[in-house]
Amino acid sequence: MEEKERYKDGWDPCILFPHLLNLTMTSLQLCTHDHGILIHQHHQSKHLRALKMEKTTQVHVPTIKLGSQGLMVSTLGFGCAGLSGFYNDPLSHEAGRLIIKEAFNKGITFFDTSDAYGTNHDNEFMVGKALKELPREKVQLATKFGFCDSIRSNETPFVVKGTPEYVRHCCEASLKRLDVNYIDLYYQHRVDTTVPIEDTVGELKKLVEEGKIKYIGLSEANADTIKRAHVVHPITSLQMEYSLWTREIEEEIIPLCRELGIGIVAYSPLGRGFFAGKAVEETLPSESILGMHQRFSRENLEKNKVFYKRLVDLASKHGCTPSQLALAWLLHQGNDIIPIPGTTKVTNLENNIGSLAMELKDEELTEISNAIPENEVAGAREFDILYKYSWKFSTTPSKSATWFANGKPYLVLHKLAGAFLVNQSLFEYVLRTSKESSWTPKSRGFIFSDAQLWNGKFAMLDLAALAFTEYVRGDIMNGRSRTKLYTVIF
Repeated sequence: MEEKERYKDGWDPCILFPHLLNLTMTSLQLCTHDHGILIHQHHQSKHLRALKMEKTTQVHVPTIKLGSQGLMVSTLGFGCAGLSGFYNDPLSHEAGRLIIKEAFNKGITFFDTSDAYGTNHDNEFMVGKALKELPREKVQLATKFGFCDSIRSNETPFVVKGTPEYVRHCCEASLKRLDVNYIDLYYQHRVDTTVPIEDTVGELKKLVEEGKIKYIGLSEANADTIKRAHVVHPITSLQMEYSLWTREIEEEIIPLCRELGIGIVAYSPLGRGFFAGKAVEETLPSESILGMHQRFSRENLEKNKVFYKRLVDLASKHGCTPSQLALAWLLHQGNDIIPIPGTTKVTNLENNIGSLAMELKDEELTEISNAIPENEVAGAREFDILYKYSWKFSTTPSKSATWFANGKPYLVLHKLAGAFLVNQSLFEYVLRTSKESSWTPKSRGFIFSDAQLWNGKFAMLDLAALAFTEYVRGDIMNGRSRTKLYTVIF
């Protein structure tokens, strides 16, 4: 039967629910419901003899607010990276364009790409071509900057860059490749830990004011970085890996985002395809980057297969596919969490959308969570080459620490020595401050963030800065002219 014949009356149940072919039942009646598809199973024999859909309808993809700044997106997004061959063979631009268009026609309006996806920024070019055939005002386009080299280049170490100049350069280049006038959501793909986050977000804020981007996002950022960035300009979205086998953000990051009104975009919501059967029911393409991932190594994969088997068993119980159950579990974690699964196949796209029709009770969510204990998963969740850029190591230096590191304090102190401030009273004040301060390496005290603590050389400089600041205030200046002081220093 030709593909178009299979779809002319609606969904093909064999495609939407392929696992049903393995169920021990003779018939399965599907009927439509306001909230999706209800499945009534009749266990009468060992084999499925007939499968009939009496009436079909397309699952509605709702629109929801992402964050608190006004961005409205589809409840399920689409990750475009795989279209350019991240985990599989790359598609032609024509084939990729058709997948994106199909996703839009089925209700998905939120598309995620990056300037790092594909060789020579291939993914942005592909997405840009697809957008030409879609109503731009109805699409929410997200892209990212931060990697200096394509993540397909595995031979060389990655370089992450977040300087204001690079932020602007990347944005203007992405606008040109995508061939659009604005980007709806612009992310810092990974945090540059050598640049204060205030500098990076400060430039993003300028791009918002210029109309080149509408909303700002971060990816793989820790709590300190998120809070500091949010002060400069409201952050709309935080993109983090989140799935049944990667839940480390639940304790600290998700509560903080909810407190600040920041939405969560979950990348790799199917465990990089694992919960859709990748490397379990199908072999990995030889060029797939997953061959470098710890959880997909031969030894760890054998250990992790037990979790896929458990999910398959639970999916049979719920009358859905394993990937639908994994996505449904994630969608039930909160309305502020938007999964962005990607695929190169229309059948998988429809399968993913089908997860929106599922309703799970609290006890069922607990059962699914317990079936895949995160601490028992074999292998690290991140690629080795990207590990040092993961969120736990994403603290950036404070503005003052950067000022010190650039040599300004030495210039100041030299001028002070040649003028009139480096004297016995200043020296005694530094000593007194260090003794009386309640600061400890874990209390944060007068130091703005843990960034300085990460590198001990900043600690003494900050202490000197505190003493100098108090000196300027006149606490021990004995009435000396501040105007003269600044004139001498600068």
